[in-house]
Amino acid sequence: MSASVNMEFLKKLRRDIIESINLISDMVNKPYGELSDIEKYAIRYHIIVLAEAIIALTLHIVRRKYGLQPETPMHALKILKDKRVATKQEYIDLANMFK
Repeated sequence: MSASVNMEFLKKLRRDIIESINLISDMVNKPYGELSDIEKYAIRYHIIVLAEAIIALTLHIVRRKYGLQPETPMHALKILKDKRVATKQEYIDLANMFK
């Protein structure tokens, strides 16, 4: 029997994702050569935050909604594709980010 999806947890992940996207978008408006080292590290940090939040979201849904125990984040992503929660293109895009 699967546990229910924790909507508050998913909302927090969504907020983290949106915040990181907004911060990255603001910083990448500058030409790369004009970015300070701090800005470059901030961009890298927020890309990592994005990846970790998407991985957590994927694992949470697969474990809670489907009651499955994926071996890896890639396996969880494949489960979502197989269940038609993610399209083939979304699977490819996210799989490339997970690598």
